[in-house]
Order: sequence, then structure tokens, then C-alpha cells
Amino acid sequence: MSRTAKSFLVASIAITTATVWGVHFIQAREEEAMYQGVVKDEARMLARAARNSSTAPPTNATQTPATYTGPTVAPPTIPLSARRAEYSRNLALQQSLEEEQGMERARKEKEAYEKDREEVRRKGL
Repeated sequence: MSRTAKSFLVASIAITTATVWGVHFIQAREEEAMYQGVVKDEARMLARAARNSSTAPPTNATQTPATYTGPTVAPPTIPLSARRAEYSRNLALQQSLEEEQGMERARKEKEAYEKDREEVRRKGL
């Protein structure tokens, strides 16, 4: 191989590696940002529930409105690796369920086919 071919090969491998790494890095950042949106929404809903429960009019003159005593900080975030593992488990379960349902449908179709075939044999067609 010539020196030019070798340098071109090394450069193309380096560019490809950098591109693949960059795409994975960007996807991980976007996934984390999306998950932070969920965390913020949960915190917002907790705050809204606290506001609504503290501003609700008492139902009885002797009762005082309930106050929110729960945590005021966002719940701890689940590590990305744990979320990926959970996603993989859920995906595997879903695929196995779809496979089982597909097998059940194929069995029913086979039974219907055999039933029709038996009827044709009885009629002598």
C-alpha cells in the first residue's frame, strides 16, 4: 500500500470513529434532557398539588386546610445505565409477548385450515 492510501485509510477511520462517538454522545445528552423534563413535570405537579391543597377552602369551620409536607426537592435521577437496562428488559418482554401472540395466531390459523381441509375431504371435493 502506498503512503497516500495508508494515510487516507487512517483519516477515514478516524473521521468515522469521531462521527459515531459524536452521534452517541448527542443521543445520550438528548435522552438525559428529555428525562429531566419528566422530573421537572413531576416536581411541578407536586408543587401544584401543594398549592391547591393549601388554598382549598375548608369544608368545615373547625377544619384547617391541609398543607403539603412532602419533599420540596426533585427526586433523585435514575442513572442512564439503569434506565437503559430497564428499557432493554421491557423491550425483551414486549418482543417475547408479541412472539407468543404470533404463535397463538398461527396455531389458530392452522386449526382453521385443518378444519376446512377436513370438511372438503368429507364432501368429497
